[in-house]
Amino acid sequence: MFDLGWSGEGLAGQGGLAEDAPPAFLKVEPAGADARWGDGMAILSGDYTMIRASGLLAQLGRREALLLADLGCLMAEGMVAEMLERFYVDRSEEAALAVVTNKSATLMSGSCAVGDLQGCRNDACIDAMLGFGRHFGIGYQLLDDLLDLTATAEQLGKPVGNDIREGVYTLPLLRALRRDPALRPLLRPEITDAEIAEVLGRVRTGEAVEKVLTLVAQHVDQAVTTSVRPTAPAPVPVSQQRSRTSPAPSSPARP
Repeated sequence: MFDLGWSGEGLAGQGGLAEDAPPAFLKVEPAGADARWGDGMAILSGDYTMIRASGLLAQLGRREALLLADLGCLMAEGMVAEMLERFYVDRSEEAALAVVTNKSATLMSGSCAVGDLQGCRNDACIDAMLGFGRHFGIGYQLLDDLLDLTATAEQLGKPVGNDIREGVYTLPLLRALRRDPALRPLLRPEITDAEIAEVLGRVRTGEAVEKVLTLVAQHVDQAVTTSVRPTAPAPVPVSQQRSRTSPAPSSPARP
């Protein structure tokens, strides 16, 4: 099962070896392969990962290989779209969400579905895992984008505001911008560290944070609902849970 997940993530995500830092909430070394060993080694590492993943997929079956090939193309399209819109302050929330869907959501859905293909040839099962991975991936990436704006460098283990520095205006930032137009003149390629700190401060005190957290919870709920079998008990929606640590209520709360 490790090989299944690795082959999906390796094939679809090998292009991120030189580009992406680790997810915001993981306490790992933030430097990418290019920063540690140079561009040439990063490219060769990506080539090796893709070839190794392709070999694993060939052993799994034709359907698995075709599925992840299609999803890998979607990921590449998402990366290109993101690069073309760097430092584009008029970027729409729909465009930002489309990139999240094509990149993180596609990676998650493919990794989930390729494992399920080995144990279930029922299309309904495959669709359920694709749907679970898609919604989980969207929620995961939105939360990661939000942490880059709201967490501290100590919490992340790396500098905050990296997306702003790189000109990647994510959905949480765009939602904050829509409610606070004063952010607009600050978002430019020449932005300073002091201006990034100002942007982060305004985002943290605005309404966008709660709005995005609500959207994250909705996608987590949809992921769970999509993956639940018809005979399984209905899950308690994240948006209705009192906290992450408190148990779900035994009976519905009164209005």
